[in-house]
Amino acid sequence: MISAADIFKQNSPWEPQIQQILQLEGLRRAQFRFDVQVFESQKSALDDIGKAFSSMQTAMNSITDEIDSPFETMKASATSDAINIVSTDDSAKIGNMDIEVGQVARRDTQTSAAMDMEATSFSGGTISMDLQIGDDTITISVDTAGLNNDEVLEKISEEINSQEDLGVSASRIQVSDTESALSIKSEETGLVNKITIDNFQDDNGESLDLENTLSLISRFADNELDAEFMIDGVSMTRSSNRIENAVDGLTFDIIGETTGEEGISVTRDTSSGRDAIESFIKSFNELNSELRENTRINAETGEMGILNRERSLRNLSMTMRQSVILPVDGNTLADLGIEMAQDGTLSLDDSDKLESLLTEEPGTVDNFFNHEDFGIAQNLKNSVETSLSGNYSLLDTLEERFDTQIDRTNTRIERENVYLERHEESLRAEFNQLQQIIDNGEDQWNQIMNFQSSLGF
Repeated sequence: MISAADIFKQNSPWEPQIQQILQLEGLRRAQFRFDVQVFESQKSALDDIGKAFSSMQTAMNSITDEIDSPFETMKASATSDAINIVSTDDSAKIGNMDIEVGQVARRDTQTSAAMDMEATSFSGGTISMDLQIGDDTITISVDTAGLNNDEVLEKISEEINSQEDLGVSASRIQVSDTESALSIKSEETGLVNKITIDNFQDDNGESLDLENTLSLISRFADNELDAEFMIDGVSMTRSSNRIENAVDGLTFDIIGETTGEEGISVTRDTSSGRDAIESFIKSFNELNSELRENTRINAETGEMGILNRERSLRNLSMTMRQSVILPVDGNTLADLGIEMAQDGTLSLDDSDKLESLLTEEPGTVDNFFNHEDFGIAQNLKNSVETSLSGNYSLLDTLEERFDTQIDRTNTRIERENVYLERHEESLRAEFNQLQQIIDNGEDQWNQIMNFQSSLGF
């Protein structure tokens, strides 16, 4: 439905004047709306600074990790595919060693003789046996009544597999169209996990002929179950193919036998240290860039960043640069191959110099970043991290201030909306009244002119 106000807007000759007045009166509201946009942009800039700071924190935490230092990392390699390096920790010693694998560790396997599947070689009642794997023993019982050999073997394997945490598994194997067999295998390798079966008897407790009935045969002899290898001429045996304690700090898997002596080499892993430093440089530059970009003041052009009035943030950029340029025990950034540009940007200009230090003097690099009194990481923690992290940090304080300003300004905008709505109504009423006066005046004038015309004037 069209209101009277809408009709007035369409027909009133004063509409341009009304709109011009409202536009002038609305300048205050427009300024408030612009202020809110500025506050929101300032909050967004704070968020970008916070994200860049978090990235630098992550990079610094990697550098300052006392348990898993990136500067003391070792790596190992083997010359044979028969040996797979699993891990190398900081206790490993740099050097080379000879290794020869004579035998891998195996899982003990017991396999019965092939039995006629349809025959009934068992007593027809309940049979039982003691199955021992390592130090664990369990009794397996199976009712064989009405079952042929194949069905009995299937029930024995099911009963064995139903035992939790026994460390052994079983399966019925079909050898041919008419014969099947029983296979029992330890889940772990080595002589300590050898399988032993005895006390084969019926439900009356009478012993049965285990050897002739099942004829279980070990696939491997006892001396074939453990891994056998030599390191630098020292013979060693292990029940597992994962070797964790033969060499300090080194864990490797034996995959197969070697045809002769092979080698294992332990060297310094410089990649983790270099990656940590490059990550630090990248995150440092990102935070420095965010601070400079958002707080810049160009005296020549008048161009300013969105947070140019926040002196505390502007000073923080300078603090960051001062925190990393100071020498530590006589060493500077340049000694690590790192240069700082005039705008505070770091770059790795001499990677060979850094690589040499990480290889030959990793402690020097670690000390440069982690010296308890003068290290770069400690300096940044004391300055930047103190300002930007934790409760009531600089970022939190500024964001809270901007939120308060946004709320207050939005309240002013609401008040202006109410005022402008009422003022528009008042203007329309006044101009409507004015138009009525003008219309009435025109009617009176027309009446006078008509009266004069009737008198012959």
